[in-house]
Amino acid sequence: MSAQLSRDGWKTRVGAIAYRNQAFIGGKFAPSVSGKTFDCINPATGQVLT
Repeated sequence: MSAQLSRDGWKTRVGAIAYRNQAFIGGKFAPSVSGKTFDCINPATGQVLT
């Protein structure tokens, strides 16, 4: 029997998700050559994803 998470439990887990901000090239994550990055915006909410 598995335990069910509460709404707050799920919010805590979701809040802990971290997205990689590197390109995935040839099966590996690679940083940009210049070291520069840019924000990835959720178009539905306007919030920064990563």
